Amino acid sequence: MDEPAVAPPGESPAATPAPFRLIERLFVPICVAAGALGLALPGPEFLNAAIYPVLFAMMFLSCLSLPVGEIGRHLKRPWLLAWLVLFSMVLLPLAGYGVARLAFPAAAAAILILIAMPGGMMNSSLAGLCGGDAALALVGTGVTTLACPLTVPLLLWFAGIRPEHAGSAAAHFGRQALWLSLFVFIPPCLAALVRRAAPGTVARAVPSLRGVSVLLLSFLVYVGLSRCRAPLEAGKGAWLEGAKILAVLFVLSGVLHAAGYFLAFGRNVRERIALSVNVAYMNNMLGFVFALKFFGNRPEFILPLVLMEFPMHIWLAPLRAFGRRALGREAAGGGKIGTYYSF
Repeated sequence: MDEPAVAPPGESPAATPAPFRLIERLFVPICVAAGALGLALPGPEFLNAAIYPVLFAMMFLSCLSLPVGEIGRHLKRPWLLAWLVLFSMVLLPLAGYGVARLAFPAAAAAILILIAMPGGMMNSSLAGLCGGDAALALVGTGVTTLACPLTVPLLLWFAGIRPEHAGSAAAHFGRQALWLSLFVFIPPCLAALVRRAAPGTVARAVPSLRGVSVLLLSFLVYVGLSRCRAPLEAGKGAWLEGAKILAVLFVLSGVLHAAGYFLAFGRNVRERIALSVNVAYMNNMLGFVFALKFFGNRPEFILPLVLMEFPMHIWLAPLRAFGRRALGREAAGGGKIGTYYSF
């Protein structure tokens, strides 16, 4: 996941310090360990108060470390971006919810929220790691993030999923849209201001920020699974239910990878890998905190949203291997590199 920092003109990007580089490389084991610790030794209640500021800090640091160069060519093709938003933020969530209602109704609402979340803030790094177009992944994350304050409340309203507290459908829609807007718009705006005020400091700090984001993410995983410990202690059946949810999420993640890759025929392999990453690597922790805010400490919501962290990143290895082979075949065959359909 190493990616050069964006340095000001005349300065070379700073190198990632060894401890933070190690944290990035051990990303999946750290998150797995955090989840296991949350189930084995649930944290004290006061940690729950840190969930919102930690999510905000993680999104701010992720925005601060995003590479913002070379994205102009993708912004000139609005139809692809519009199709990405429609497909990944509306059609796929509704399809997933419909299938889940039939096959796994207990987790259907959580699966709708999960798939409806925007692309993750580290998607440009993940796309680059797999041989994809990091700039397209960055733009895709941006447009889906901007859309989610509208699409997520609309999908919940359409599906008839209401928060526990009283209120009209319009009031629920307004509260959810406002809450999502705060987490979606403030971190990137604040990051842009900091970049503008202190570009040199940001360039030197960026290589370490991804490692800090991993630690913040592992904290959210720990707290999320801590909240699921009590319901899972209900007996053997509860643990089996949790294992079933994890298996469903592995299948779902694989389907999302394939759906993203075949999202736009005629694109070159690098772009299709980026689209696969945008669809399959959603901001599930935003979904976790959103569900916690509006649906309370209910394991049928929390558990799928937190557990999705593991299938997403275990599928990363097959995606990297597939990307290497596909790029090799494309190059050997004269490929479609640099050729695009009009949209």
